[in-house]
Amino acid sequence: MLNVGFERGGVVTRLEKRGDRFVEEPYEVYAPRVLAGIAGLKDTLEDRALPLIMLRRRSSEPVARLERATDGEAQALRDQCALACLTHIGAVLRVYESVPGGAADTGDEPDGTTQSSVSGSNPVTSGASGDNPHE
Repeated sequence: MLNVGFERGGVVTRLEKRGDRFVEEPYEVYAPRVLAGIAGLKDTLEDRALPLIMLRRRSSEPVARLERATDGEAQALRDQCALACLTHIGAVLRVYESVPGGAADTGDEPDGTTQSSVSGSNPVTSGASGDNPHE
């Protein structure tokens, strides 16, 4: 999924059981990916995802645990996220559709980013910044 999911039309094939046999089933996997890790990412993955580099916790730092006491608050956050997705899906889809060329374009951008990272991140970064010229 990581190697093809940054391209519009990216598909992976999975085997699904139908009766007594397995059938190949294609799944579209085009979507932005945020990958988090302490060690960073290999070049090919960094180019196809929005990397989130984490810092190792010091042994003196406390760890906040999610417990039943936080279930209500967590559910409220999930509900807010779901509502935001439903409310803004039209704008998100318009931005995704406006990304020119996707991975069909070749060459690096002037700032050193590659076309695959640009095509995968434009909708995410423009939506996150509130900068949407397509509204």
